[in-house]
Amino acid sequence: MGVRLVSQVPRRITVDKDHPYLSVRDGLLFNKEQRELLWYPYGKAGETCMVPGGVTKIG
Repeated sequence: MGVRLVSQVPRRITVDKDHPYLSVRDGLLFNKEQRELLWYPYGKAGETCMVPGGVTKIG
């Protein structure tokens, strides 16, 4: 159970589906419940991000 960041400037986040605290949705890193947006990868294409409904905190 771990997190793997791909490339020197991460463009993609990979989290084991059984990770007890983290999850990924649309390339963004969230807490397991997906209520807190934890990280937006620097290399992710596009300049805007639609925050999914249900997110109550951006870290």
